[in-house]
Amino acid sequence: MVEYKDLWIHHPVGKYNDPNSQTFTFLKYFFELKNAENPNHYFVSTDVDKEYEARMHNYMEWIHQNGISHKKGHYPAYFKTKEGFIYPGMLALEKIQANETFAITPSKMLLTTNIAYNSELNKIFISHSKLFSRNYPNIDYILVAYILWQMSLEKDSFWYPMFEMWPNDVDILASWNAGELDELQDKTSKSKILAIKDEYTYWIGELFSVLEQYPKYFPKPTLSIQSLTRIVNILESRTFG
Repeated sequence: MVEYKDLWIHHPVGKYNDPNSQTFTFLKYFFELKNAENPNHYFVSTDVDKEYEARMHNYMEWIHQNGISHKKGHYPAYFKTKEGFIYPGMLALEKIQANETFAITPSKMLLTTNIAYNSELNKIFISHSKLFSRNYPNIDYILVAYILWQMSLEKDSFWYPMFEMWPNDVDILASWNAGELDELQDKTSKSKILAIKDEYTYWIGELFSVLEQYPKYFPKPTLSIQSLTRIVNILESRTFG
């Protein structure tokens, strides 16, 4: 049994604990795909980034205090590629049986459109129902507006520890320029992606024009095209903390 003595480094256990075995495992396949270092070196310390480590520690305390449980899984466990990139993943501490629950998340910890719609911003959503239609494709403007409002509250927001873990930049196809899209060597995909990008640009501008009417909730400099675009990209990439 692996104990939670070290928040950052654990040796794997179970059927994948022998990376030198000739037997095929998905873990070895994962390392091959990610171009990772020798799988004997599964995880790395984040000592090089004390600020990030502190934010992660606060985030983990927050989720556990609010009822999230993952007793058979350890998060975060840090992987390092040959190029030196570090990224987090989850490590199984014990064998997980079929249909066994290994992670529990209370409903209050789910940041949803329903929570956003029934917040103080509800009157704004109703007053601008065309923009904030729940059935509008591609972008959930209700959730985008709510997240931006909560971000403006900083430490007074319940979601602050999660926001602190979100990336500043997210790489999605809709953020690529024409030259980068040419690298796909697919004119059809390029055309569709550029159309989506134009649509995002238009509707983010529309959203900005509505939200700037409510400085109580969206004060400057919190409200900007850049801040809205960042949130949209995060939601589109599904990179929640």
